[in-house]
Amino acid sequence: HLIAETANLTLDMTLFWEKWLQDIRDSQYDNGHIPLIVPDSGWGSAHAPEWNAAYVLIAWHLYEHTGDLSVIEAHYPAMRAYVDCELSRLKDGIADSVLGDWLAPGMLGNAPEGPQITATAYVYRVTSLLADMAHRTGRPEERDRYREAAAAIRANFHEKLYRPEAGGYRTDRQTEYRQTSDLLPLAFGLVPDDAVRERVANGLLRDVRDTRGDHLNTGIIGTKYILPVLTELGYGETAYRVAAQTTFPSWGFWIGRGASTLYEEWREEGRSRNHYMFGTVVDWLYRYRAGILPA
Repeated sequence: HLIAETANLTLDMTLFWEKWLQDIRDSQYDNGHIPLIVPDSGWGSAHAPEWNAAYVLIAWHLYEHTGDLSVIEAHYPAMRAYVDCELSRLKDGIADSVLGDWLAPGMLGNAPEGPQITATAYVYRVTSLLADMAHRTGRPEERDRYREAAAAIRANFHEKLYRPEAGGYRTDRQTEYRQTSDLLPLAFGLVPDDAVRERVANGLLRDVRDTRGDHLNTGIIGTKYILPVLTELGYGETAYRVAAQTTFPSWGFWIGRGASTLYEEWREEGRSRNHYMFGTVVDWLYRYRAGILPA
């Protein structure tokens, strides 16, 4: 789902996504759970909303790109079962996950702050989108129910994860400032008002621009949103400097070492040199440099 929008702007993906969405529905568990890998080899039984959310997000992006509601109609019952499954798994309104902001710089797996922020943000995102899908497909009662559920997640998220003294969102496991912790609340509309939004945005900007010298510090989840969020906040030039970096961690760092494909990790010695999950910079180039985006 991280690269679905990039793919839609680059290639004709409609038949591919329609086929894969059918595969996802065929692999869905009886309780609504979506496997982490589809077709599911058995490993996919683990729970990670940042991955499982692909079902709802890819269906939404396909509709957004084509304007064709048929994919939403076809998958709405199964997507509803998935969202209900996620809502049933919340503990004190917060989601958990076996993954998180995977492969941030310096990390060989999950980021040290844990998955509470990313997992809960994605549950909020799919719940909000399901409400929008219900609205567009003539299901007003379900629209209202999922809007209420999303509003409850949003309020709880801010109450439990916002740290006024830090001016941003943090987990209890926070060991250092992590850009993704503020990027997702800003990207998904989880920040409750303009005053808090300004504080969170300023903290993010200080870290990107001043602390890290115009570098990202994000795994695959945060990398999807860092350039769009900075641009939407009015810091397009900062986003451009991040995108154009040639020192670690950056896309230019790979290119400077002869890369012709994208690596799985920011570090040069990463195990895979044919992954696309960090390729979301292309989506930003289409949307914000070229100005091409769905109406």
